[in-house]
Amino acid sequence: MKTSLSLIITTSALISLPASAAVLLNDSFGGEKNTITGSSDGQTGTLAGINRVERNFNANAIVDGAGRLRFDNNTTNGNEGSIVYYDNNFTGLNAFTVTLESLTGSSAGNGRVIGFSVGQTKANLDAVSGTSPANSVADFFIGYDMIDDTGLSVFHNGTSQGFLGSPTLSSPDNLSVVFTFADMNATTALNYAVYLDDAFVGSGSTAWSGTDENYIAMQSTYSDTSFISSFELTNVPEPTSFSLLALGLGGLMLRRRK
Repeated sequence: MKTSLSLIITTSALISLPASAAVLLNDSFGGEKNTITGSSDGQTGTLAGINRVERNFNANAIVDGAGRLRFDNNTTNGNEGSIVYYDNNFTGLNAFTVTLESLTGSSAGNGRVIGFSVGQTKANLDAVSGTSPANSVADFFIGYDMIDDTGLSVFHNGTSQGFLGSPTLSSPDNLSVVFTFADMNATTALNYAVYLDDAFVGSGSTAWSGTDENYIAMQSTYSDTSFISSFELTNVPEPTSFSLLALGLGGLMLRRRK
């Protein structure tokens, strides 16, 4: 469901995060480490303890001394680098929000992005041939490109949807996407509303391509280092589609104030 910016902002200002909302997974990545695979350090939430898995394409992801997930891509073609996914199928949700905090892009290169994807299987992720979102079969991908095209790039099942809205990117920024849907069955509409630093950017809709297929991954195609300081997945049980879009921003604003 698409809703006007003014209505979302007005409503969200009146609503705080409901008591029934649950932080399923907050991942601050723990201390410095040279390998991310098989680790769950730094996680809190009801699903804490989920191992991360890295798909390495001639470069790796590590946790640096500042506790950030750092992608060291060293690539020239935008298809190398690495993908980090959570080894868990996030199903049984009524609606959810994914937040990446302090996204930081780095060196130039057309189409370079750092972001995340939802709506895929473990087999999909283990078989993908590179980090470019055009190689992905994920139902939804959003990438932060602050160097060349300066926008939020969206892909549905590997097909570019162009840029969403026209936000001003400052790097680092906090990116949040609120997802709403009737169920997690194949062909059901998967609606999304995107916020950058708590400001509404835009919304759209795709569809689940499979039933109960919701592995979540982070990835970067930058040709130098790029960073994410934390990942958070929050479940909001049984909202209406409109209410969730409002709650998404209201909850984010409340969490930032803590």
